[in-house]
Amino acid sequence: MRTWAAATAAAFLFLVPAFAVPFDSSELGFSAEYPSTPTVGAPEGSEQDSAGNFVSHSVTVSSISQGEYAAMVAVDTYDSPIKLDIDGSLINERDNFLKGLKASYTSSTKGTQNGYQALFFTYDTPDHSAAGSGFIAIDVAARPRIYVVVTMRTPSASSAEISALDSFLGGFHIK
Repeated sequence: MRTWAAATAAAFLFLVPAFAVPFDSSELGFSAEYPSTPTVGAPEGSEQDSAGNFVSHSVTVSSISQGEYAAMVAVDTYDSPIKLDIDGSLINERDNFLKGLKASYTSSTKGTQNGYQALFFTYDTPDHSAAGSGFIAIDVAARPRIYVVVTMRTPSASSAEISALDSFLGGFHIK
């Protein structure tokens, strides 16, 4: 009986999506449920003015299973009010992310995320070693924020991991 129970429990655990780990940050202005415990990176200078001074800082919060998947939110917060070309910024952020992976988007659609303008996309690498989906959303409050919310999976990612990545994207909320 114990052997059957252990085997059933092990099979059940394999079929259940990865454990969702809630993350909520007023400072970064978002909440999400990551597939595993996320790591919060240190703030880094991002956008610069014409004099070379940083006018925004970026923080990345990521959950990674080496060789299987990644779920990431990069938040670029401007230090003071700034007028942004929203459509141009959405496209530039998507393209910069894809350039870093040497990937191309396979679909791209404008829409909204929690009432904020967004650009949703899917992507794939030329050798098909990594693919994923995500979106860029912009909050144009007093201190604008650009959110780059993406997932990446390798061909060996399990259906449970893929489901957890989909849940991560669906559970992202701008505060």
